[in-house]
Amino acid sequence: MAVNSRKRARYSEVHSPELTLSQGSVDDETLDCSEWSCDGVVSFLQKHGHADVAEKFRDEEIDGELLPDVQLPTLHNMGIRSGKSLKILQLLRRFRRDAPLEHSYKIFNDPIHGHIELDPLCVQIIDTPQFQRLRYIKQLGGCYFVFPGASHNRFEHSLGVCFLAGRLVGTLHKRQPELGITEQDILCVKIAGLCHDLGHGPFSHMFDSMFIPRIRPDRNWRHEDASVQMFEHLIECNHVDFKKYGLNDLDLEFIKEQIAGPRPTTNPDDWPYKGRDKSKAFLYEIVANKRNGIDVDKWVVVLCTFAGTYNCWFRITEALIKANDYLFVPGKDGQKVKMSDAIEDMEAYTKLTDYVFHQILLSDNENLQEAKEILQKIERRELYRCVAECQVYDRTFSEKDRVRVAEQIVNTAVPVDDDNQEVELVPDDVVVDFVKFDYGMGKKDPIESVRFYMKNHPDRAVNVRKEQVSQMLPREFAELHIRVYSRKRDKSSCDAVFSRFEKWCKDRGCSVPKGGDIDPELTPYKTPVKLRSESHSSLLSAATAGTSIQHAKKSLFSSTENRGK
Repeated sequence: MAVNSRKRARYSEVHSPELTLSQGSVDDETLDCSEWSCDGVVSFLQKHGHADVAEKFRDEEIDGELLPDVQLPTLHNMGIRSGKSLKILQLLRRFRRDAPLEHSYKIFNDPIHGHIELDPLCVQIIDTPQFQRLRYIKQLGGCYFVFPGASHNRFEHSLGVCFLAGRLVGTLHKRQPELGITEQDILCVKIAGLCHDLGHGPFSHMFDSMFIPRIRPDRNWRHEDASVQMFEHLIECNHVDFKKYGLNDLDLEFIKEQIAGPRPTTNPDDWPYKGRDKSKAFLYEIVANKRNGIDVDKWVVVLCTFAGTYNCWFRITEALIKANDYLFVPGKDGQKVKMSDAIEDMEAYTKLTDYVFHQILLSDNENLQEAKEILQKIERRELYRCVAECQVYDRTFSEKDRVRVAEQIVNTAVPVDDDNQEVELVPDDVVVDFVKFDYGMGKKDPIESVRFYMKNHPDRAVNVRKEQVSQMLPREFAELHIRVYSRKRDKSSCDAVFSRFEKWCKDRGCSVPKGGDIDPELTPYKTPVKLRSESHSSLLSAATAGTSIQHAKKSLFSSTENRGK
């Protein structure tokens, strides 16, 4: 019988050509089921004690040619769940044609996505020291010191991105065969999702957004570039043969481009990629979407922002900076490499994880004493005091302005009658942090770069204008906040910092710092205390007397209207 390639794609994320299958005998010892008919598959399942599942395979018309490509999502779509689906998958593994003996398909029990199955090449990449180091790097950096549940690591995050990337490109392949998505395309997208965060350092974004910029301000370093370098290092050290899995040098380039992003071009109309041409441009928007920021990486990430979080980030960063000249990591050819220089040596960078926190904490090196005391204070929760936060309408502030703003705040004159005027402060007493909030594309509205499909025209993508959705959508899509901390924890010092920061904000037209006084005309109307008391008493009386609460509310509303008249 003829099997349509689109039908075959329902059971596999790889593209198989149309074939004509014949009736075959059931001999599972040969590990070749290509000649089995649908009845042969049913007979095989019944023989191994799965008669209840066999009929579902018959209903889906799964024959021997389709059998090796059945995957976990296929079984779930057929209504076969939980432990049963895993037993069936284990039984069918013997028919997998593309799995080398040393690395077969493996199932991971993901806390978010449940049981997920990953390809043999992905498994081979996972089983390397370069990938395993992600187990020891917190996904949310210092958030774990504030939110006890924020304990997940880059390892499980990367597995999730790999899985979702495969699901997305697999769905496109199944529903839109005209796109010409190949087996190699799907595998490359999965690998890019798996390896996109290989270049993260200790405590993730704390390392690349705070530590490196402060200790090496001349170095424009991105963790995406380090991910590509680590990916190349992983391949070289572990002798991963991509050709064995049907991938060539152009596919490797495609994987790296998905991780690092487009290369700079002199002409904006030039195609910035080499791995795939413009007809496959959509594949570059699955793992790291440069068009609108909506990608599978963002779907997996849960971003936590809290004053206490940044507080811990500051302290850990300070400790690493103070320890940098005295803490070394073994690098290439046995050379000792500083943390700040490990980004140039992937052998050393492989050994650089969150473990540096305890290396410093447990060290008896006198040169690390100052850094050690900082980390001890974190464990004792002796953190900087978060004094206030305001919104800045001038978004030109950058990391290099932190010290300058701290000096301005300390030198700001406060009114003579201010009780904190006599408190002496120096710029080093104040820590300033710039916090940017946006929708993933800076000042731009990401939805302007999103295309939507209409039900009556499923083949035509259109833009949706804001006014077509609502008149209440935001006009701005980015904010810059300034958070100010006091290194001194006593109340008088914190009050003095707040007074100066409040005046600094007022002089520059910023929003009123949280905790500050708001001008009377901006104060929203509140129900007078007397009326609130009457409201509470009326509802309480209605409840005790058995009167309808709604009737009591109606009476109270009427009396309030009469008062207004």
